Amino acid sequence: EAKMRRSGRYDAAPDTVWPRLTDPCSRRRITHVPKISFQEGARGSLVGAEYHCEHGGDRSTVFRVLTAEKPSELTLTFDFPFVGRMYRTDRVVREGAGTRVDGAIYWDEPKGLGGKVRSIAACLPEQFMVSGVATPPARTMDNQAS
Repeated sequence: EAKMRRSGRYDAAPDTVWPRLTDPCSRRRITHVPKISFQEGARGSLVGAEYHCEHGGDRSTVFRVLTAEKPSELTLTFDFPFVGRMYRTDRVVREGAGTRVDGAIYWDEPKGLGGKVRSIAACLPEQFMVSGVATPPARTMDNQAS
């Protein structure tokens, strides 16, 4: 079960939104990290591909693509301090003339973590919100960064 969820609405078709989720330059703008390098998956596919996010100093995060079903679903895995392995799934859904992207983050809670989920959530990028928080307003492809 997801521990955090977010939804975003875009005034564009799923085929236009999908590259914004997968393109390294777009991901850099969305996540607000200084640098992202990209390594393709096997045979040039997204599955197995890695996004290496450099946060500055010696801090970096590697996001590995587990599933990529263009243009409907993308699942990444990454390690997060004090939590361990986390998973993020974005589902791209046509909604009227636009697109809704539903994101979910989940992980196995390590023993002793207890009720510290909100503390962990505070360390994640702003584009993720703890379950139960209102959905942000629709965005055009020009103002998609949040």
